[in-house]
Amino acid sequence: METLNHQEVFVCFLDVLGFKDLIENNDHVTLDRIFDSKIMGFVNILAGQEMNRSEKDTINFLSVSDSIILWSNNTSDNSLFRIINHTKSILISCLQHGVPLRGAISRGPLSVKKQNGQTIIIGKALTKAYSTESKQNWSGCIIDRDCLAENSRREYLFKKRFIYEYQVPYKSGRVTDEIVIDWVSSSLNNQELYDNDITEEFIRDSFGRHNKKTNDWSIKTKVDNTVEFYRKVTEDLQKA
Repeated sequence: METLNHQEVFVCFLDVLGFKDLIENNDHVTLDRIFDSKIMGFVNILAGQEMNRSEKDTINFLSVSDSIILWSNNTSDNSLFRIINHTKSILISCLQHGVPLRGAISRGPLSVKKQNGQTIIIGKALTKAYSTESKQNWSGCIIDRDCLAENSRREYLFKKRFIYEYQVPYKSGRVTDEIVIDWVSSSLNNQELYDNDITEEFIRDSFGRHNKKTNDWSIKTKVDNTVEFYRKVTEDLQKA
């Protein structure tokens, strides 16, 4: 058994919204195509870009059912920048292909155990990211503030609009000031890099693609909250 013990790393946990409908409302061949080409196709491209990096700088990827997990091998400024950048790209790509995601990035201890082709990940960094992800009521990604507390590139990330401060809606009904990934600015400023232009209507359509239901009030709320974030960031860009 190969055991990789990391005292402190960054972990991103991403969850596919509407996964149950994807499974129940598509035949297996279609479902396989959605995951191979729409989700894992892009993730595999990013993972391939990591193969030539040194181990200490590598961002790792793992897909399990309806979840995508990314983790670093340290807590350097560069590792945080790159895990944020990869996560932003995945959020945009999946939304464009009708698979909205929700996630969180946290910092903490993590152990990765590999044996006979199996990968097991355990640690507070993962459980914290999962807990934060599951409480949100939109498609977006929170970054725990302690990830950025000692990061020398914090102001750069804000200035270049990789991150954004926003009142995130929670399932409990409360909203809380959080630091989140600004996928909106990147999707609008770099449209030539992506397959489709993202608009309010496109976001609403994305939640319903691949035969997913959108007539449930809880789904409508997630859609409206995501559109509201898009509007707020778009308005800020227009004022800049």
